[in-house]
Amino acid sequence: IGYTNEGSLLMDSADLYLTKAGGISTTEACFKGLPMGFIDAVSGCEAHNRRFFEPLGFGFAASEDDSTTDVCMKVLFDSDKLSKTSEKMVKEFNTDPCEMIYNFFANKL
Repeated sequence: IGYTNEGSLLMDSADLYLTKAGGISTTEACFKGLPMGFIDAVSGCEAHNRRFFEPLGFGFAASEDDSTTDVCMKVLFDSDKLSKTSEKMVKEFNTDPCEMIYNFFANKL
């Protein structure tokens, strides 16, 4: 696709978001209830985000023994897991991220 202004629409149409564990992309996915598959594109730099989201069940990464493709295919064909993950994300991440950031800084003033 290349550059697009339709990121939100593309996320709405997806079942799984294969991404690096960046702060903005993971926040957008959580807000939309879109389960994530993490790739290690920036080794070490975004490991903190991945370690935050994986235990919550919002995303996953391949282990050394599995390929990212194999893990993604397994998750994609488990519609029950996808729907439960999405429901959990929406329930637990139900605040507008912009509002969360605003409130954080507004309370610091």
